[in-house]
Amino acid sequence: MRNRLFLLLLLGLCFTAQLAFSQTFIKDKSTVTFRIKNAGFWVNGSFSDFSMQAQFNPASLSGSGLSGSLSVNSISTNNKKRDEHLLSEDYFEAEQFPTITLTSSTITRAGEGYLWQGTLKIKETEKSVSIPFQVEEKADHLLLMGEFTINRIDYGVGKKSWLMNQKVYIQLQCAVPKTS
Repeated sequence: MRNRLFLLLLLGLCFTAQLAFSQTFIKDKSTVTFRIKNAGFWVNGSFSDFSMQAQFNPASLSGSGLSGSLSVNSISTNNKKRDEHLLSEDYFEAEQFPTITLTSSTITRAGEGYLWQGTLKIKETEKSVSIPFQVEEKADHLLLMGEFTINRIDYGVGKKSWLMNQKVYIQLQCAVPKTS
């Protein structure tokens, strides 16, 4: 449903390493997940098909950036009927709008972490988004982690409903290789 929006945002958070150069993300250690309240219960979901290009240098954030995309058809809420409904004209209209994109404009320091700002495009709607994120150093990679909220109605994903919340919570984890 609106969960696809979250995955896209997660991609946006998945920029890349601690040194200044373009990097590719480590897909099997990266995730785009979301959650939304529906009929009083939390529905969790994810997107499995996403890609991104990133450049991240904490010493020179002005040259850092990210672009990414995800396939709406890769949504999963562990309920096949619900997933099919989310792909329909009622929500993501996956046949007409198969891709969600995220493009950065700036990355800045924000307290102990960073703030990614850019544009999220879902269907025909483009909106500015801000995603706070942290960087955690692992043995063989860096993990960029962020969480943000969007309003699914703003992107034309479903209609107002007393059963389904308008807020979608998106979590992004992006692993990038360490560099020397």
